[in-house]
Amino acid sequence: MPEELYVEERTGLVRKVKYLGSNGRGIVLSDEPYEPNGKCVFVNPQNNFLEEGEPINHPFERFIHGKNYRKTSDFRSNGNPVVFHPKRKELAEVKPRHEFGYYTKVRNLQIN
Repeated sequence: MPEELYVEERTGLVRKVKYLGSNGRGIVLSDEPYEPNGKCVFVNPQNNFLEEGEPINHPFERFIHGKNYRKTSDFRSNGNPVVFHPKRKELAEVKPRHEFGYYTKVRNLQIN
């Protein structure tokens, strides 16, 4: 059964989908939030890095925080920060370069 990760555009929540078939064109068996450490993973809309957090259900609290979740920690995979590339729809582990604000891709995020 192939598994893929995708990001909900409205909430920034990373979800894991399992399907029967190939190339994402089969029957969806499950579609659930991606929780590798027991916490939901979200894309920070300001910098596109992944963060672990808890969903916020109250609209006023969402307004105060400016996002759909309450951050509890940064999300890391194999010790590396993970970034979402919105044009490529890709989640990748990155390492900081010597120049400030630049990163080098290490590999695509592996599903646990």
